[in-house]
Amino acid sequence: QRCVSRMGVDLCLGLGTVHGVRDFGREIWSQPDAFAPWDPPTAEDLATATYTHAALVRRAAERGVLAAGGRLLTTHNPVTDGMESLVEVILREGSLVLVAHPDPDLLPATFAAERATTWDQPIRS
Repeated sequence: QRCVSRMGVDLCLGLGTVHGVRDFGREIWSQPDAFAPWDPPTAEDLATATYTHAALVRRAAERGVLAAGGRLLTTHNPVTDGMESLVEVILREGSLVLVAHPDPDLLPATFAAERATTWDQPIRS
């Protein structure tokens, strides 16, 4: 059996490795996409500098910008001024298109190309 090796990663996926090459199946797939903290946050712990987890989820749920399963295009940074957008997308099981440094003339084409279903708040200058 022969393994395919690209950029030092063995693509045998755990079936055996070539000497000196890392096994993709062991190195990558063994890392979970979930995070389990030792001390999980409570609803009353701060999620941001100003909102508790409960308040942030409540504000996101009340926004009503996105329909269930929708695709939201936003020019807001979810870390600095768009946390409610990010949480609303999660609550509504939707998806998020983040646009950095938007060109207002190109946003309609970006909206169409990304198959977004709604815009976030108006673009700030």
